[in-house]
Amino acid sequence: LHVAKYSEAGKKFAEVAAKAKQATTAQFGMMGIYFDNPKDVPAGQTRFCVGAIIPEGDSVLEQSLDKEGFLIQKLPESTAAVTRFPFNGMLSVLFAVAKVYKALDQYAKSIGRDEAGPCLEVCYQGDSFCTFYCILENEKSFYMGRPNPKNYAQFGSFKAKKPMD
Repeated sequence: LHVAKYSEAGKKFAEVAAKAKQATTAQFGMMGIYFDNPKDVPAGQTRFCVGAIIPEGDSVLEQSLDKEGFLIQKLPESTAAVTRFPFNGMLSVLFAVAKVYKALDQYAKSIGRDEAGPCLEVCYQGDSFCTFYCILENEKSFYMGRPNPKNYAQFGSFKAKKPMD
């Protein structure tokens, strides 16, 4: 878990990808989980995780990342709003942040949710798209034992503009 500006996630993605590439020649994906709405939580206090998606049965990559101190975890099944967005480099990330998360949040509100749950982005090597997920059910399982955004905003070391649900 990282507590930093979301703009720092790119560096963490690069670190994990470099370690994974050292351990395997297999194709693997990368994933980020973003827990807090940056409109409600100060930039330096937002929480996120990044990681490699280990192909089924790739024990070499799993063991290598485990030895490096990375947490190996299987994510739970859940209902989510899903969309894909082109990925052609860092400029794509800026457009995705501006468009995708806003659209996922609007969708969550249109179905009666106050806000989107944790958001995930998944990209695979060689794919020109990333898939974005807004978790709509079973959100607690994605916080990996950490406080949900509402509790984090209420009890964190800062004052959020408004608590999240």
